[in-house]
Amino acid sequence: PSSIDPSKKTIRGIPLKKLIKNIMRGSQISSKELEDYRATEKTSNIYLSISDINDGIIDFKNIETYLKNIPENQEKFLVKNEYILLSKYGKSPKLAIVKNLGEEKVIASGNLIIIEVDEKEIDPYYLAALFSSKKGIKILKEAYSIKAKDKDKDKDKATLSIKKLKELRIPIPSEEIYIEIAYEYERILNRINEKKLELRELIDSKEEILKKLKVEV
Repeated sequence: PSSIDPSKKTIRGIPLKKLIKNIMRGSQISSKELEDYRATEKTSNIYLSISDINDGIIDFKNIETYLKNIPENQEKFLVKNEYILLSKYGKSPKLAIVKNLGEEKVIASGNLIIIEVDEKEIDPYYLAALFSSKKGIKILKEAYSIKAKDKDKDKDKATLSIKKLKELRIPIPSEEIYIEIAYEYERILNRINEKKLELRELIDSKEEILKKLKVEV
């Protein structure tokens, strides 16, 4: 439970465009060009797909596409720590906040929307926490566009509109409150990541059982 005085919990609705530095769709590199740059082994250059995002974090242990290098014309799609990534398609958006980037260079695919938050205005972890909540998903629904022909037959054709996203009014509590929320959300993400690593180690350890018993099969 929060220890903050309820009188400090004033909520203001601020357009997203006033809280961010930049928002854009990820790389729309052609499949042919992507194949030309695809590496056959792990590198520090990553092409990030929606499938690489799970439970609010990027699954760096199971990246599907590595590149030999980042094409110069794709460098504008490079993401940095604390950027927010939102899936562009589907009614249940996938989300991740970029963290733990070291030497990796990561470009986001065209199925993702890249949001660079203005940290002078809001903590990016607060915004990520909001968008990953039921309340935030309800707010995001206001930014979806669905073609008339797709309304009844295929809800997965819903597309997040960057123009509409910019105009979304984001509920902002007092600085004290949103910093507390941001801190708690980041702490939870760290725990999720730790548990995922533990699970991966357990799964990998299954392969070692026969080796330990010195059994040949």
